Amino acid sequence: MAHAFFWLLPLLYKTCPGYAWVASNFLMTGPKAHLAYARSVQGGAQSGIDECKHQFAWDRWNCPDSATQLRGLKRATRETSFVHAISAAGVMYTLTRNCSLGDLDNCGCDVSKNGKTGCSDNVDFGERISKQYVDAQETGQDSRAAVNLHNNAAGRLVRSGRGTT
Repeated sequence: MAHAFFWLLPLLYKTCPGYAWVASNFLMTGPKAHLAYARSVQGGAQSGIDECKHQFAWDRWNCPDSATQLRGLKRATRETSFVHAISAAGVMYTLTRNCSLGDLDNCGCDVSKNGKTGCSDNVDFGERISKQYVDAQETGQDSRAAVNLHNNAAGRLVRSGRGTT
């Protein structure tokens, strides 16, 4: 089955350009798909927590000790909003950096930067994968999940340089 799909892949890209994303999604499924970026996501979330600790070093409120404690933030406060935003930004930054360094498969330099030499950061890749991983943690349909998704998006927006706080 998979061999037949790979044979049809060039045909799919040529005849159905609008459906090329289907092929990409097919290629990124399976048991190893999530492992490809897991280390970068984990490192990025931890770098967000480390930055949070740096920013709140002299504050009464302190950040969680590790990225695994993000789900333990029960109260909706400005501080927890900051933790969600800075963690999403950290994940996006780490994915973008590791992609540009060639540490990740299925990504590469951003070719849309015409006229520049060298390898431009593929910010769109970092944003897309960060959104898939970080936003997947919010499974509820309540207002708290909506707020956390908003804070995640705010962190990615500021990190990409497309917005300000």
